Amino acid sequence: EYENTILREYLKKNPNNNLDLPLFYECLKSYQKSNDIATPSEDEIVIHLRLGDVVEVPWFDPAQARYLGILNQKIARIVESTSISKITIVTCFAYQVWSPESIHLKPTGVPEYTYTEDKQKKNIDTMSGIFDFLSSNFDQDIQVHSSEKPDNDLVYCSFAKYFIGDFRDRKSTRLNS
Repeated sequence: EYENTILREYLKKNPNNNLDLPLFYECLKSYQKSNDIATPSEDEIVIHLRLGDVVEVPWFDPAQARYLGILNQKIARIVESTSISKITIVTCFAYQVWSPESIHLKPTGVPEYTYTEDKQKKNIDTMSGIFDFLSSNFDQDIQVHSSEKPDNDLVYCSFAKYFIGDFRDRKSTRLNS
């Protein structure tokens, strides 16, 4: 079922399941090369934005002024010191619904993460707001990178010279990328 995935190769080469980041990186490179996956250019900022079922959790609000202000600072710091021509958002409208086999594991108070038109509209509005914000504040080309295979997006993010992870954190106010 997981043939030709980064995880399968990593687990096969790491039978003791010890955390081995150099090995994981080697698996990323191998997957990228054997599948001819595109990687970002040297003058590109890649931003990961979590969307999809996350709109159900209380801390989700990427349109808030604090989030956009911090994103603006992070991008501006990179743009000031380098020659950046493109800003790429890596995202996906993923809805990870609890399966009938796993629903008994769902903690009380945790959403079921089902898809609805209202949730999807909130996701689309969020993307539009972020695009408007970026295009109003930066001159670089802005694009979205989203693949049907999560491994392809993982490769794209992992090989970015300039990467900003989705820094919202529901458990703390840590906003590092």
